[in-house]
Amino acid sequence: MWTKIPKVLAIIRGRIYFYLVPRALKDLVKYCVPSIFGKSVRAQAVKEGKGILRFIRARIYGKIPLISKVLQLIGPVRILRHLEKYLRFRVRSQEDYPVAYWMPERNTEEIASKIEAFSQIASATRLDRVRVFRELGRLELLLGNDLTACVYAIRAMRLAGNDLFQDLQWVCRTLQRAGFPLEAEAATAMYGNPQDRHLRCKQLLDTATERGMNPPHPCEFEIYDDRRGIGDVKVTVITSLYNAAGKLTCFLQALQSQTLNRTGELELILVDSGSPTDEYDVICNLELNIPIRWLYVRTPTRETIQTAWNRAIALARSPYLTFLGVDETVIPSALTELAAELDADESLDWVQADSLITEVDGNGLLMQDVMKYDRTGYTPSHVYLETCYLSWVGALYRRSIHERFGYYDGTFSAAGDTEFKGRVLPYIKTKHLPKMLGVFLNYQEERTTASPKAEIEDIRAWYLHRTPAGIDRAFRDKNASDLESMLSLSLHYRKSYCDHFSSDVEFAANTIEILKKHAPQSTLLSLDPGIARLLHLYRALDYLPDFDQTRVNNIVKQAHAMIAEIQAQHRQNVCLPSVKYDVLNDNRHEQHHFVWAKTTRSKPTDHLASAAPGTRRKTRRRAA
Repeated sequence: MWTKIPKVLAIIRGRIYFYLVPRALKDLVKYCVPSIFGKSVRAQAVKEGKGILRFIRARIYGKIPLISKVLQLIGPVRILRHLEKYLRFRVRSQEDYPVAYWMPERNTEEIASKIEAFSQIASATRLDRVRVFRELGRLELLLGNDLTACVYAIRAMRLAGNDLFQDLQWVCRTLQRAGFPLEAEAATAMYGNPQDRHLRCKQLLDTATERGMNPPHPCEFEIYDDRRGIGDVKVTVITSLYNAAGKLTCFLQALQSQTLNRTGELELILVDSGSPTDEYDVICNLELNIPIRWLYVRTPTRETIQTAWNRAIALARSPYLTFLGVDETVIPSALTELAAELDADESLDWVQADSLITEVDGNGLLMQDVMKYDRTGYTPSHVYLETCYLSWVGALYRRSIHERFGYYDGTFSAAGDTEFKGRVLPYIKTKHLPKMLGVFLNYQEERTTASPKAEIEDIRAWYLHRTPAGIDRAFRDKNASDLESMLSLSLHYRKSYCDHFSSDVEFAANTIEILKKHAPQSTLLSLDPGIARLLHLYRALDYLPDFDQTRVNNIVKQAHAMIAEIQAQHRQNVCLPSVKYDVLNDNRHEQHHFVWAKTTRSKPTDHLASAAPGTRRKTRRRAA
C-alpha cells in the first residue's frame, strides 16, 4: 500500500494543472511562460554576465507588470528562487516536452520556432520518440510539408511496431497524392492488418522482382555521340549527369589516370538526363593528357538515376560495370585491381573495396578527410543490417547480373540502389577487397537524395526487405546455418562507418521468427525470450505512458537492469560470448533518427552516420 502513495501523488500533481488552474492562467502560461523561462534565457543570461535569478526577475518585471506587482507584495526573491530551481529541473528532465508543447502556433514563425524546440528535444533525448516525432509531424502539416509529416508518422509506426494512433490511412492518402503509390502500398502491408502483413509483404516483393526484369523503355536520344572506337574493353564506367558541368572536368581528369585507361580497356558512358547545364560542351572541349573512350547520350526529359543507369547498361560493351557520380572517384589502380579479382574467380559477381569520404572545395581540391567505410569482416549478411557494406564507389560487378536478375527499378528517384541490392543479394556471390580504393568528394552542397523523399522511398527499398517476409525470401534457398549466422550477427555487428558494435533487435526478432519455421530444432531459439523482452522494452522506451519524472526514472532503471540480465543470459551462448546491449547502440537509434529541419539540412556532413540507407546516398549522387 505504502509503495503506491508516490504514484498516486504523482498522478494528482499531474491533474491539478488541468482541473484547478483557470483557463486565463493557462493561456498566460502557454503564451508568456515560454518566452520568459525558455532555454534561451539561460544562454542570454550567461552572455550578458548576469545571474539567472536576476535575469529572470528583469524579464518578468518588464513583460508582465501585474505579476511583477504581485511578486513585490508577496516576496519575489523567494518565489524566483523557487522558479529558478524549477526551471533547471525542467531543462534537465523529460518535462521539456510540455514547455515546447505550450509554445504558441499563431503564425509561420512561431510554428518554425516550435519545430526547432522539438528538434532540440529529439536531439537531446532518446526517450519517448514516438510522441516527439508525431508532434513534429503535426507541426510540419501546419506548414504544408505533408511528405515530411508522413516521414515522422511512419517513424512513429516503425518505433512502436504498429499503427497505434490510426495514422496509416491519412499517410497513405498523402503518399498517393504526392506520387508515392508504391510506398503507400508498402506502408499498408507493413503496418496494416497484422494477420495479412506477411502475405502482403511477400506479394510486394514478388511484384518488385517482376518489375525489375523489365528493360528500360526505348528512347530517342537528343544527343548520341559515340567516341569509343573499336576494340574490346574490360570495364565500363557509367555516370549519370544532371547539373554536373561544374564538376565534370575534375571528374574526367581523375578518371584519365586509371591504369585500365592507359591500356585502352576502359570506356565511359555519360547519360545526360535533360540537364540544364551544358556538360556536352565540357567533354567535347576538354583536352586530356590520356584520352578516354566515351559515349555521350542525352535524353529529352529528366529521368531518374536508375533509369539512366539502365540505359547505359544496355549500351555497355564490357563484361564489368562500375557506377560513379561526378563527385566520386577511385585511385588510379582501382579498376585494374578489382577486375583482377573478378578474372580470378568466375563465380564471383561483385567485389567491393573500402572507401573514404573527403571534404573538398568548389574546385574539387582536398580540404580534409571526413570518415571512411571500413568493411573489415564483411559477409553478405552484413548488407541486410547496413547497406554501405556493398556499394558502388570502389566496387565492380559483372554485367551478367542484369541478364540473370533484372535491372534497376526506375520508379525510384533516390533509393533504387538499395532496392536493387536487396533484390539480387540472395543470388550473387560477393567479396570484400581490404584496400582503400574509392573516394567520395563531399562538395559543400545539399544532395536531393538526402531528403524526406529518400526516406519515404526506403519504406519499400530497405524496410520491406527487413520484414519477416523479406528475410524469408532472402534465406529460403540457404541452409539453416546461414539463418543462425544472420541471427547472431544482428545482435552484435559493426557498421562500416562506426568503430563501436551495434545490435538490431527488431531484425533479430524477425529473423528468429523465420528460423522457427525453417529450423525448429535450432539451439539459437533459446535466445527468443530475451530478444522478445528486449524488443518490447525498446518499444516501451520509445513511447512512455506520461511525463512524470519519477516514473520515467523508474522505467529507465528497470530497463538497465533488464538489459544487463538479458545480456548475461545471451553471453552464455557460444555464438554471442561478447555481445553487449545498449539502447543507444541499437539500430533503431542509429538509423533515421535525425530531424528533417533547416538546421540539419544546411550541414551536409552533420549526420553522415545517422541512417543506414541514407548514409551512402548522403555522400553519393544526386537524382538524375
